[in-house]
Amino acid sequence: MPTKTTPSQPRVTFFTPEKVRALLEVITNGSGDELLTLHELKVTGCHPFSNSTRIRKIHKNEYPEPIKISQQMCLFKAGDIRRWRKDPIAFKKTNAKKGAI
Repeated sequence: MPTKTTPSQPRVTFFTPEKVRALLEVITNGSGDELLTLHELKVTGCHPFSNSTRIRKIHKNEYPEPIKISQQMCLFKAGDIRRWRKDPIAFKKTNAKKGAI
């Protein structure tokens, strides 16, 4: 008789306070070229939106656009997140000018 297999559970990664501080240090003081996952941004509090709000804000140039790595993976540049955190209004105006060119 065949054995029953159970679907694999999604991997849950836990971030220690030290890891969260290190990620915030990268976002705040890094070179800006570092790439971060959406999960890392959510853990640090740099992404306070639901998925639908994030998508809407990206389309309206109100939030940094991710870099698509594959169909299921996208990464955000730390420098873009830093600019958005400093001044979301100025970020929108800067990105609106880029789209108009």
